[in-house]
Amino acid sequence: MKNKTTITVETWKQTVVRKGRPRAFWCHVCEVGTEMFTPDEIARFAKITTREIYRRVENNTFHFVETPDGALFVCSNSIQKSQNRLSRPTASGNGSKPGEKL
Repeated sequence: MKNKTTITVETWKQTVVRKGRPRAFWCHVCEVGTEMFTPDEIARFAKITTREIYRRVENNTFHFVETPDGALFVCSNSIQKSQNRLSRPTASGNGSKPGEKL
């Protein structure tokens, strides 16, 4: 007679976001000091790819600053403006393309 052993593995994931000092930079487009976020932070919370964020930086949808060491930070005002534009109603419907986020 063979013995049968069943092993059950339970896993879980927890994400902890620690809010340290706010990163405020001067946005040369908005002409105001504003909180800035990294592309990874935006991607994580907006559920879009970092490539999409870089695309929006490249086409000037998102304002940004780049530090001397090459770090990219995106203006929170431009993120908010982008969300408002996508949520505005248009003559053809809801103002955004199907499946489009942020």
